[in-house]
Amino acid sequence: MRIAVATTDGQNVDEHFGTARSFQVYDIEGNTMELKETRSNAPWCGDNAETQFDYVHYRRIARGND
Repeated sequence: MRIAVATTDGQNVDEHFGTARSFQVYDIEGNTMELKETRSNAPWCGDNAETQFDYVHYRRIARGND
């Protein structure tokens, strides 16, 4: 399974998806988890908002094919 988490420091899951400037993408299999990449993101809500929310862009990031 592949998941994305929003983090401000690479150690804690402590950011909201709408305000995150980046996501860490992990592959999880059994009891192991491997960091695959860090994806940059343009925040779309909150004080960090840079763009209007774009559902197509969000779905591409979530699926890993932007």
